[in-house]
Amino acid sequence: MSLYAYVHDTNSWIDLLGLSGMPKGGWNYGNMPKLDGYQLHHVIPKSMAEHPAIKAAGFDVNKPSNLIYLPIEDGSHTTRSIHNG
Repeated sequence: MSLYAYVHDTNSWIDLLGLSGMPKGGWNYGNMPKLDGYQLHHVIPKSMAEHPAIKAAGFDVNKPSNLIYLPIEDGSHTTRSIHNG
């Protein structure tokens, strides 16, 4: 496994000493770490949160499993689309 293939700066995503605790209540859109050059993006848009299928599934669009960091500048990541907004 090559860590450098998955994130731009692996050092910013790894807590080597285990000193960084999880926020009370867990991670969500409002408290995810900020990464220089990236924006946090919903895979299933926030606008779909009230859709009957999403509600019936009990899916929270703000859960970390529905979030992805996307680059905001062209050329900063070769396998991710640019995000602005």
